This record gives sequence, C-alpha cells and structure tokens, in this order.
Amino acid sequence: AFVLLMYSNTKTNGGILTWEQLLQGVTVTMRRGTKKEVAHAVAQKFSEANHGQYRLAFSQYMRDYFMVCPLAELAEKIRKVRKPVYVYSFSHHPSGSGWPEWVGTPHGGEIPYIFGTMASATNRSITEAEEALSRQMMRYWAQFARDGTPTRPQTDEVQWPLFDTTEQNFFHISTAAPQLRKLSPV
Repeated sequence: AFVLLMYSNTKTNGGILTWEQLLQGVTVTMRRGTKKEVAHAVAQKFSEANHGQYRLAFSQYMRDYFMVCPLAELAEKIRKVRKPVYVYSFSHHPSGSGWPEWVGTPHGGEIPYIFGTMASATNRSITEAEEALSRQMMRYWAQFARDGTPTRPQTDEVQWPLFDTTEQNFFHISTAAPQLRKLSPV
C-alpha cells in the first residue's frame, strides 16, 4: 500500500492576540501535567518564528499540534513497517475564494485542483497559475495511481521523495515551484 498524506497551511493578518492570550491558548491545549515552563517555551518559540505576530503564532501552533504532529507520527509508523509514504503540504489561497486571505488554505482546499474542477468549485474563472497548479497536481496523482510514486524518476521535475523519518520534510505544493520544507516553522 502506498500512502499520500497532507496538511493545510494557514496564514493570518497580524497581531490581534496578545502574548498572554497566546500563552493561555498553548497552555490550555497541552496535556494535563505539562509544566508551565514547557508551555511558555513553546509559545515563545512560535512567537519568535512569527516575529511577535501572536495570532499567526497561535494559528501555526494549532496547525502543528492538531494536524502536522499527528500526521508526522502516522507517517513514521507507516514507514516503520517498511511501507512507502509520500507527505505533502498544500499552500494556496484560491483566487475565487469567498474566505479572506488571512484564513490561508482550508483543509481539503487542494481537492478541486486534483480533479481539475477549480472553476466549477468557485463558480469563477481561475488564474493561469492556478490552472498550471491544477495540471501539476493531476500529474502527481495520476502518476501515483499508475506506479505508486507521485513523480517520475529521471525527469526534470522536482522529485517528490519518500517521507524520511529523520528529516521529516514535506513536499510543499503551491503556485510556486514545488520544494521540500521542514514540518514546522520552529
């Protein structure tokens, strides 16, 4: 069995939250018995990575806590039984979206690109970059369905490697060129 795993990427519009609210949010979501110093260190790390924009820091903390970390754990478990796993993140806010830009990419936002239904999903025209993104994603999924790997070896395209449990890099897909990225900004 081959597995594709994904997570959405969120953005924000700035610093509506205060430091105290960020710290409280991190503290509340952590397991009972977690020392306050740990919650403080985590909040501090996300705050620094996001240049003091506490709303963005909290958004990325929540994404990592509820989506990215469990996804990485699942990918590691699948790899430990020697099964191939390809992991990706999708980060594109559709031009025809009714959601504000700061929302970022919603969970499942890549599905219309995979099936080439962006124009019908938004009931609007899409940009050339979005058309190219959709074609690229359809190629990845079709290639994966054909032989279990999302990219063909010995081609000029960026290769989508198997998930590496040490590096934990995700294949990042957006309207920019595909690239490998670390799981988290911190």
